[in-house]
Amino acid sequence: MIIAAVRPFHSTKSAVILTASALGLLMWVINFYLIAPALGWMWFPQEASQFWQGFVAHTFLYGAVVGWYLAAKMSVT
Repeated sequence: MIIAAVRPFHSTKSAVILTASALGLLMWVINFYLIAPALGWMWFPQEASQFWQGFVAHTFLYGAVVGWYLAAKMSVT
């Protein structure tokens, strides 16, 4: 999913990293606020640290790292 979404924005390395970071943030919102409650895990969004496990982990430790990797593999300047 991330590769398909990042490909149209692969003009620069920073654009790839920013797009992947935004998708990581979107993934956090979908996981915590749509999927978890739909599966009956109402405690999951309430108990988890919203800032560290949510925003920081998904945006910077996942999205940015994946973006950097994709930019390197796609040979973006």
